Amino acid sequence: MVRGGIDRARAEDKPVFLSTGAVWCHWCHVMAKESFEDTETAGLMNALFINIKLDRDERPEIDRRYQQAVAAMGGGGGWPLSVFLTPDKQPFFGGTYFPPGDLQGRPGLRRCSAP
Repeated sequence: MVRGGIDRARAEDKPVFLSTGAVWCHWCHVMAKESFEDTETAGLMNALFINIKLDRDERPEIDRRYQQAVAAMGGGGGWPLSVFLTPDKQPFFGGTYFPPGDLQGRPGLRRCSAP
């Protein structure tokens, strides 16, 4: 799925939104419910990005790579990990939990996705 998403991003010349998390992660479930299941947010994300959801327990090497990148960009680390990538897999923005709209000093996905 990751490979197919990257190939699609290259073909469509769209950035990638990569979300890594785990079944045991509380905030991963919160973000999925609040952001990914929100019709407005999902529509915006689907229009602007190729979205990839990754289980960090199944692909720890990918999670580790982008955890390090987001930490180096000053976006912290942990789960869920939210990373915006070029179609060539280069991270350009990231952080952890992104609510649908701005909340308590955290940028919302709708603002992060604004053209």
